Amino acid sequence: MTKTGFRKALTLVMLLSVFGLMIVGCSSPGGDAGEDEAKLGETVTVEKITYTANDVSEAKKVGGEGNINTAQETYLIVELKIENIGEERTEFDGDMAKLWDINDQAYDLDLEATAAACSASGIADVVNIWFGGLDPGQTIQTKAVFDIPQGLKEMKLEVRSPIIGSEERAFILLSEDTGEEEGGGGEH
Repeated sequence: MTKTGFRKALTLVMLLSVFGLMIVGCSSPGGDAGEDEAKLGETVTVEKITYTANDVSEAKKVGGEGNINTAQETYLIVELKIENIGEERTEFDGDMAKLWDINDQAYDLDLEATAAACSASGIADVVNIWFGGLDPGQTIQTKAVFDIPQGLKEMKLEVRSPIIGSEERAFILLSEDTGEEEGGGGEH
């Protein structure tokens, strides 16, 4: 390899390393000091959307009537109120909510379990909020379901801005006492 080829390869490796560090830095719950953080029952605002986690529970199964999902270990179910306080329609996707544990391990929204839990609770009209939108002034009640290992404590829900390219986010600290539900198949 020539000196020029070596320098190009070294430069490429350095650029990829910096890019990798930027990605890792953006995917941790530490966040900036200016990011909102709330407790269960409190509201956080991200851009023009407010999020309130009103309740947290656990269940082994969610859904009902032929649409039952079973967790690998346990489902953490977060009851959410989401409101568009802006002047324009906002669109959501499945990456708008993420769960973090005390060891900075992230858990993605389980979209199938979320759909089953919402449908069984009679809120099927808004089950697709994670792939839908909210008009100005619209408020919905929905659920966010995560498949997590049993016994996790001190969980933190990260909610993000629906604006494309925005890195704005906030966190909601979830109660340690999630109250395991036995056989909650049709209840969530």
